[in-house]
Amino acid sequence: MGFPSGGGGSGPPLVYNVVDYGADPTGTNDSSAAFNSALALNLPVWVPPGNYRILAGINMAQGQHLIGPSPSWSYGGSSETANRARLFLDSGATVPMFSMADTDGHMTIENLFLDGAGVAQDIVHFPATSGFHDYFSDVKGCYFTNIGTGVYGLYGGNNTGSVYVSHCRFYQGTATGGNGVYFSTSSGFVINTLFNGFVGTGCYAAYNLGGYNNRYINCDFGVNNIGLRNDTQECLVLGCFFDRNNHEAILVNGSGTQIIGNQFHSNSQTTSGAAPDITLAGSLSDISIVGNYFGPLDGGIVNKTSYGYYVNTGTVVAAWGNILAPSSRTVGLTNWNSIQTAPTVPASGTALINPFSLPCMVYVNGGAVTAIAIRGTTVLPGDGVVQLGSQDSITLTYTTAPTWVWSIMHD
Repeated sequence: MGFPSGGGGSGPPLVYNVVDYGADPTGTNDSSAAFNSALALNLPVWVPPGNYRILAGINMAQGQHLIGPSPSWSYGGSSETANRARLFLDSGATVPMFSMADTDGHMTIENLFLDGAGVAQDIVHFPATSGFHDYFSDVKGCYFTNIGTGVYGLYGGNNTGSVYVSHCRFYQGTATGGNGVYFSTSSGFVINTLFNGFVGTGCYAAYNLGGYNNRYINCDFGVNNIGLRNDTQECLVLGCFFDRNNHEAILVNGSGTQIIGNQFHSNSQTTSGAAPDITLAGSLSDISIVGNYFGPLDGGIVNKTSYGYYVNTGTVVAAWGNILAPSSRTVGLTNWNSIQTAPTVPASGTALINPFSLPCMVYVNGGAVTAIAIRGTTVLPGDGVVQLGSQDSITLTYTTAPTWVWSIMHD
């Protein structure tokens, strides 16, 4: 029954074909029982191209491995669509598509197209466990779409450890109100994964509620309500791209968050008030924001008056090496690390030496400014944000005096 078989044809199969156990690739009948029967043999299970209806749900246990024909990043062309293994939730489903066992794991789901069909059930669900479990489980090369209202593409329950998500795409599709990934007092590692289209009110592409040591590395968050919300301890966000999210790209409520080497562009697209790329809420500690690029505002931005990041009172932040691109629109820089009592704006054409003897970010706004010069060299033709070295001079040329905000770039 297996495909392919090993041992010169006389040994046990190396991989079981789920169709041999009754799975219906036409999508007419519920294939849940067939998947469960094949997985129970505890060898990898192959899912050939087709459409598989899931009603009763698939239950995965320790060591089980389910694999489709090819990585499922996108299916734009007809040939790609023909070669995909698509699992979709039946409209009457009352359980998640995948329920992962409450045990130390090594479970793998690979190269599948997972369609929630707008049903209010999680697609991959790691339960709240009876005790801490290091799942060491992988979800890789999968495409999650049409996630139902109020549920998740991947849900990690309490005490869930070491869930690895790599080379996946989470795309809301035609359904509304769904969310991408969620970790509750659990740890997840998300690598090379795309999140987009989670634009419903109160929705998140990724949400860490509790736990510790969550990591997002080289991911893309685009066109979401909020890209990433982190309420956990010790979260790392490294080398990610945040583009055109409606509100904050990152909302932080957890100490120990490290935001390093990311790129932010055209976030806070909502029409109901502006938000920075990063908001640090609550009284937090051990926050690092290092080596990030905060891009210019483009024509698609509506009513955005700030970029950079906002720091709530009482938060301790280490920030250095960040770049804020000049913008042709008004930029409000709110609490870039540490706001200082600004010196008086000097007369037009008069140089002022940095009075703080530390590198500073200076936000010049309003008035009628025609030039900003650093060390005598013009760097901006009007108001905006400039970086000032510890011994640098700044000269404003104007017909009407602007206001300015000074903030130290290092703690």
